[in-house]
Amino acid sequence: MEADKQNVQTEKVQVTERDLSEQIKAVTKDSHVRAENTELMLAFQKANISLHQYKLLLCSLYKIYEALEEELDRNASHESVAPIYFPQELARMEALKKDLEHFYGQDWREKMTVPAATLRYAQRLREVLGPLRASERYLFLHYACTTSVAPFNLHYKLCEHPEYLVAHAYTRYLGDLSGGQILGRITQKSLGLKNGEGLGFFSFPAVSSPNLFKQLYRSRMNSIELTETQRAGVLEEAVRAFEFNIQIGSEHPEYLVAHAYTRYLGDLSGGQILGRITQKSLGLKNGEGLGFFSFPAVSSPNLFKQLYRSRMNSIELTETQRAGVLEEAVRAFEFNIQVFEELQTLLNMSEKNELRQRHKTHDVKTPDISVSQRSAVTSSLTSGSQLLRMLLGLCFALALGMGVYAF
Repeated sequence: MEADKQNVQTEKVQVTERDLSEQIKAVTKDSHVRAENTELMLAFQKANISLHQYKLLLCSLYKIYEALEEELDRNASHESVAPIYFPQELARMEALKKDLEHFYGQDWREKMTVPAATLRYAQRLREVLGPLRASERYLFLHYACTTSVAPFNLHYKLCEHPEYLVAHAYTRYLGDLSGGQILGRITQKSLGLKNGEGLGFFSFPAVSSPNLFKQLYRSRMNSIELTETQRAGVLEEAVRAFEFNIQIGSEHPEYLVAHAYTRYLGDLSGGQILGRITQKSLGLKNGEGLGFFSFPAVSSPNLFKQLYRSRMNSIELTETQRAGVLEEAVRAFEFNIQVFEELQTLLNMSEKNELRQRHKTHDVKTPDISVSQRSAVTSSLTSGSQLLRMLLGLCFALALGMGVYAF
């Protein structure tokens, strides 16, 4: 703690409205409020965090910090990054690895579930901050050989903005450092964790005084020299960082349960019956064109459905999550109904266009066509349309049959 005090005193902390830390605080004020009201943070505030939520959070944090800390290490000597580079005090990767191993075992990397919003966040960190990668080096060499642009300028353009790391590091590290102890206690109590196992992420053993360290961090950040354009970019990136975190806190991978259950069990239930109807109606032979209705790896559909339902029923969900999954199941049915209604509209349009085209072509080639011949053309077209209608009807039956068979 004495070391933290000395560092703060040495930096002579003076906060002004022109300071980068204050400007980031101002532009992210609304985003901060929204971040505190995501479902995940509300669960923390109510001390109602579930094991599923916490494990998913750890998976997300691992991928985020993996990208962030790799980029910090690569750009550690950059003039915009060096002042806020504190790997010994802040690095989270080792703690996250231990926490994940506690919950998933030694093969935790194979068992991790990473939400799409997390992957987008990690991708953003890598695409705008890192040094040249293989694909970029190829592009660099290509342009160096085919244009008159100086290689240095190309390298500058491809390396993007290392100063944006300041926004992401500030948003993540100081946020986790500020709320870490409180959220750690809530998690420990909610999940009944003992001896700090699985809670390493919330601990910063090298930081004796979080408040003093945050003062030091802000003073270092405020000392970074930025052009007005760079400063504006960092502020925009800070808002973007909050948006990524809000998306992570608001994402619902459990909703996939509703869609998977609705589709797979519906298709598995009605597959054999609808397959036979389709084969008979269209005169298909040897199962050609009917692969969708076949589940060769499922020897007993009924037993498999029992297994699927038991697995599904074992998923731990909060009351809010459960209500969300039920709403999503209704939404899944609505989507299927909308899809087939649109198919019907497209079918009607196709029929009209085909009818006009056939009349036009036939009138040009045979202007003296007889009434009986015109009837034959119309009859032929009607047969084809009936076939399309029958296929569409089967699709409707398949979609609506999900309710009959699966539920």
